[in-house]
Amino acid sequence: MAAAGFPTVGRYRGGESAAGSAANAGEAEHGNNGRGENPNADEAAARAVCKIVSLPPAKPVLTREQRIAQEIAQERQALARLRAQLAQARQQGKVNVVQQITVQILDREGNIAALQQEMRR
Repeated sequence: MAAAGFPTVGRYRGGESAAGSAANAGEAEHGNNGRGENPNADEAAARAVCKIVSLPPAKPVLTREQRIAQEIAQERQALARLRAQLAQARQQGKVNVVQQITVQILDREGNIAALQQEMRR
């Protein structure tokens, strides 16, 4: 049954398509969807897919002061590691490494000073 001159495509509740209503009639009598499955299988699959999953707790939002304090603590830890590396490089007599680490130490100390100044603002 074509409406307004358009061909019918697929099966509709109001009528059958032109592609074999006799083949589909046997399926309708047995209540399956043409694939030999349970007619309620789609509903069961939809329920199985829609599991509710709880989300992990959100990270606490830090204040500006807390973030700066955290960064200062990280810079101090990095500075302590660099000082230990500097002492080891001096013992081994590695002049180039000593110079590189000294530059990194000065950089970390400058970062700490800038963060402390930012904290006072």
